[in-house]
Amino acid sequence: MTSSFLSTLLFAMVGMLLDAPIASAKLSAAPAPRASLAAAVESVSAWGVQDGVEARERALAMLTDSPLEPHQQELLALAFSAASAMPLDPHVKNRSRAQDTVVSACLRLGQARQAFGYAGQIVNWRRGTCLVGVAEHCAVIGETSAAEYFLGQAADVATGLKRDPLELEWRWQRIEAGIAEVRAKLAAGVDVGDPEARFAARVEALSAGLGSGDFDLIRATMALCATLYDREYGNAERRLALERLVDGTIADGKLPAALRIGLQLDVGDVARRHGDRARGLSLVERAAEMLESSAWLPADRIPLAARIAALRGRLGRAEQARSDLESALAMFDDSRDEILSVDLAKVLRSVAEACCDIADRERAAETYRRVVEVASENPNARVRAIDLSETCLSMAERGFAPDERLRARLLEIREGLRAPW
Repeated sequence: MTSSFLSTLLFAMVGMLLDAPIASAKLSAAPAPRASLAAAVESVSAWGVQDGVEARERALAMLTDSPLEPHQQELLALAFSAASAMPLDPHVKNRSRAQDTVVSACLRLGQARQAFGYAGQIVNWRRGTCLVGVAEHCAVIGETSAAEYFLGQAADVATGLKRDPLELEWRWQRIEAGIAEVRAKLAAGVDVGDPEARFAARVEALSAGLGSGDFDLIRATMALCATLYDREYGNAERRLALERLVDGTIADGKLPAALRIGLQLDVGDVARRHGDRARGLSLVERAAEMLESSAWLPADRIPLAARIAALRGRLGRAEQARSDLESALAMFDDSRDEILSVDLAKVLRSVAEACCDIADRERAAETYRRVVEVASENPNARVRAIDLSETCLSMAERGFAPDERLRARLLEIREGLRAPW
């Protein structure tokens, strides 16, 4: 399948959720990124603010941070500090990726001004995608002029990348793809024809995406499928059409089992939010059966088992969920030597998150403490920095407040981030 086709399909799926036209664009597959720090910094230095001070101030005035608990604010700041501790040379890619992750979390928590401030500290192409995220936030809340300003800033980043003959094309293309997506949201509400024909086109696009064979596109399609299912839940006919698509995708067995389990859990959680406990339970139990019927590496099985337990708990099966999480922790302890050291904290963190999801705060606290200690054992400061950042984000997004002892330990680990990287 060509990258041009994947690009066209991706844009079609974005447009299908927005009821708005989208200009076509190419989004080529991402090759291995180049590691030239000098060229990256040279490109970044050419970016800067192209609009006047007044336009900037007007746009910034539209950025506000939603009320957030003090511990969440501190966790976000600590996450960004840990990500930024990595030296640019030779870790510009890891550092920028981790900073990008913090910006995304800030936006999910309604911290748009903080996200914008952090985006300005990213020194490679990811600054552009983060600015697109800020623009999208503005578009969603109806601040059109601010959205246009930040889209212009993102476009400046893409232009700077284009001027570098050694820069990889897919990077600026990804920024431009994001700009096109936000512009489509700004144009939402435009009448583009028969509603039923549009819905049929959406389902067709989803089917093509799920069957594309491209894992990145499949994951994006799964998220869009859950979004559309959520949006159309009140329309019985459309809901059933989407359920047939999901059920057929799961039954044909073409997708890897992990993706099929993930799709069932995504859609099952939508059903739960709409009060359809029977549908949610059906999907989560099918996911559990699939998990049990396949052979897994512990690093793959434990996070899936944790997600299943979390959804079971939210659907009212709290005792079973707690038992599932006890089993997941036991498996972690029994198979720790089979899990790569760089994955240990991530795997264990999935259990802590599930404990939060079922409101088992005591076990969540105990497991998060273990996550922090497991991560601190890695001799490589780069891995410790990434794990610390991701653990802080995990706590912040779930509203988990570390006690004073755990808070002090997080700060201690941050202070200890130094060579070897």
